[in-house]
Amino acid sequence: MRLKLTFLRRPHFWIILLLFILCVVLHYPQSFLFFIRSPGYSLFGLERHALERILFLAPAVYAAYVFGFLGGCLSLGLALAAMLPRVFFISLHPLDAGLETGLTILVGGLINIWLESRRREIGRREQTILKLESVRRELQRISRRFQEIFEKAHDAIWIQDLEGKIISANAACSNVTGYGREEMIGMQINRLFPQEALRLTRGVMKTLLERRELKQPYEQHILKKDGSTAEIMVTSSLLGEEKSAAFLHIARDISAERRLQRSLRLYSEQIGRAHEEERKRIARELHDDTIQTMVALSRQLDSVISRQEKTKAKTADSLEEVREKIDESLVRIRRFIQYLRPPILEYLGLVPALRELVEQMQREAGIPITLESTQEQYSLDVEQQLLVYRIVQEALRNVLKHSRSERCRVRLCSEESLMRIIVEDNGIGFPSRDTNDLISSGKLGLMGMEERAHLLGGALDIHSSPGGGTTLILAIPGPGFEAEESGGGG
Repeated sequence: MRLKLTFLRRPHFWIILLLFILCVVLHYPQSFLFFIRSPGYSLFGLERHALERILFLAPAVYAAYVFGFLGGCLSLGLALAAMLPRVFFISLHPLDAGLETGLTILVGGLINIWLESRRREIGRREQTILKLESVRRELQRISRRFQEIFEKAHDAIWIQDLEGKIISANAACSNVTGYGREEMIGMQINRLFPQEALRLTRGVMKTLLERRELKQPYEQHILKKDGSTAEIMVTSSLLGEEKSAAFLHIARDISAERRLQRSLRLYSEQIGRAHEEERKRIARELHDDTIQTMVALSRQLDSVISRQEKTKAKTADSLEEVREKIDESLVRIRRFIQYLRPPILEYLGLVPALRELVEQMQREAGIPITLESTQEQYSLDVEQQLLVYRIVQEALRNVLKHSRSERCRVRLCSEESLMRIIVEDNGIGFPSRDTNDLISSGKLGLMGMEERAHLLGGALDIHSSPGGGTTLILAIPGPGFEAEESGGGG
């Protein structure tokens, strides 16, 4: 292996070598200087050579400083080798000379160790500085990336302090608020929200500061620069500690979506109303025309059959059979009219109509079905009563067709400003699933119930388990639902 002698090219090596040679010359002057003859005296006129020994520290310390711990040790070893011949062969005081030599080497070693520890400390400090610089660069890179995400985000993002002053905003805020980014920075949030919306925002801030759970995202109204109001969906977060906290808001304009939803709901309501009007028209025509005609025909047949003495027996039997079929058709048509548009709903109200529906379903199913109600009348208009009736009707149809239950119960109750309609059975049930999942799997009856619940402004929940029956709960918010015990049964 070829030795690397690159240190020979460094000027420090030659300086150290010259210093070492100078120290050797001063330590053995009688060998190099012709005017010094006595081995007992030094070049400086002293009887002892302690000063010359101390001078050996200069090249040793220099070597330790330039070439490190190994260079310092090597230099001290050469200094020791240079001083020992005087200790053993020349010095008039060998014991003192040996002690001075040892102390010189010891001091040199301590200086070498201190320089090495100092060098390592500086190295560790430099490594720490390099790591900190690397971390700083990485943090700057991450900060630039997050700043880029913040600026290019499609949703509006702004940060406000505890006093409600906006301290940062991205470009998308201008699309939501109508204000430019520069206009928003420094603006108070009370300029962005109407009074009611501002109370909601302050409530959200208080909830976040108290570290309580907040249902997010939440809907909010924002006041745009042109004075118009937009609906937004907001997610809010708390940044930092309480004293230096700030609030991060991420908002998306949902005005167009809400307008579309309202239009679809209105459209669905109009379709439902037209559907019910068509049902009503068909039911009226069946009742006023078809049924009346069939009733008249049945009466005529009765009149013919009653004159059996004038009619042959075989003909009388045929006419009797025709009359029975007409009567059966009348029953089916009346039932069909009841499904189309129950007249009792318009004349007597929801509870009597449901009671009649329960009795009819009970006759068809052959199982006991009960109706319980805390009131005889509820504060619902005609359209709302019809929607509730259709939901219960569809629920009972499902019980009869799918549940295989032995009994069923319908309950109507009011709780403050909430009305609940509960239909429960003890049938075979099914694995509990979200209502939306049931609808998406093609349960069109459930889809109709869900849509009617939305038109009522309420919510429809279905709870079931295999072998545990099914419970359908319709909750309708509204004024005036105060319980008045009246009871009811079917």
